Amino acid sequence: MPVFPKPAIPGSYAINQGPITGLNLRGIKMSEQNFFTKLLTFDDMITPSIIKIIYYIGVVGAVLGGIGMVFQGGTATFMGLVWIVLGPLVVRIYCELLIVMFKIYQSLKEINERGKL
Repeated sequence: MPVFPKPAIPGSYAINQGPITGLNLRGIKMSEQNFFTKLLTFDDMITPSIIKIIYYIGVVGAVLGGIGMVFQGGTATFMGLVWIVLGPLVVRIYCELLIVMFKIYQSLKEINERGKL
């Protein structure tokens, strides 16, 4: 017996149109419907994907800041080189710590759901 996805909107039924996408009776794609439902109900976190963008912006900012310090001359040249090397590393560690917090949340949520069975 095939297993159909549970509809996100009560009263609507999914029509299986292949392994990836399907349409409900209202004509909304299931992937779009699930995205907006998750966005409005705060069931899933979107911040982890935003953290990856913040990481790339931070790396570019650290490298550009280090290059700017190198061209100032004097002791700032050495600090600029240190900033170019250590800046991206510090940004990476910070972003990884943020992602770890979200993974802890996801694990706790799964444990909670398993406990409700």
